[in-house]
Amino acid sequence: MQTHDELATLVRQRTWDKELLLWFGAEVKLLPFLATVHVDVLDLLDLFEPDSISVDDDEVRRHLSLSLRQRLRSIPRVAARRTALVVRSGGLLARYRVGLQDFYDWFCDDFAMVILVVEGRCSGIEWPDEVECAPDRLVEYFTDSGMVKRLIGA
Repeated sequence: MQTHDELATLVRQRTWDKELLLWFGAEVKLLPFLATVHVDVLDLLDLFEPDSISVDDDEVRRHLSLSLRQRLRSIPRVAARRTALVVRSGGLLARYRVGLQDFYDWFCDDFAMVILVVEGRCSGIEWPDEVECAPDRLVEYFTDSGMVKRLIGA
């Protein structure tokens, strides 16, 4: 896990190299590090219409992938304006096995990076017996497979 100083150094760089980071902590603690760049926020839940969500995992996966690709293509990117895309609800990517390739293909470049936010852990909460708490599952999913370049802890 990398430190805040390493994030600050990365953000100050003139260009980036297809950076896709995993921020482990509260989004509010991330934003001050991004004060010198343009920030766009994408909540993956916004890609769905609440009344029309399918119960079929394959259909949800296709919808999420297609909608994500369309949204990433629609975000304006200008070489003179470095942009950090802060992504909320990243657990949907893991849940439906969408992965991160669309971010690399359609957004990340020398002037645009993506930061997936994993805000909290499920440990320390009294869950019903039917619910299994795996506090590191998202971090393991995104880091073990080599999807993200850096893990930064808050």
